[in-house]
Amino acid sequence: MLEISGLRLGSQVMQSPMADCSDLPFRLVSRRRGLGFAFTEMISAQSLLHGSRKTLEVLKTTPEDRPLGAQLLGKDPAKLAEAAAMLADMGFDRKGAEKAVREAAASIPSGPEREREVFRRALVDLSAGA
Repeated sequence: MLEISGLRLGSQVMQSPMADCSDLPFRLVSRRRGLGFAFTEMISAQSLLHGSRKTLEVLKTTPEDRPLGAQLLGKDPAKLAEAAAMLADMGFDRKGAEKAVREAAASIPSGPEREREVFRRALVDLSAGA
């Protein structure tokens, strides 16, 4: 067993977000073969907030598809925070949502101050929903 930030995984095998590959059928087959943690493909916070059909399709999951993370893409701290909270409400593990926020914050090229703002705001919003 592997534990990362309090999240216990049944195996040490993890899968990163892969565009047009890491959909629900792929993840379920992979889990039957030992996958311990999976990600959906990267999603846009903006698309999630607008209820994009394609984005919601990417996020489809089942109880057997756990633990599961999603990687957020975006540059607006408020939208990233709202999207991370939506992921948590949809059943994504809060640790996974926090990881998504960290990754999204790190991808913002405007400097560490902006990253800290994104991360702080999203985690406050996630904590409020706990």
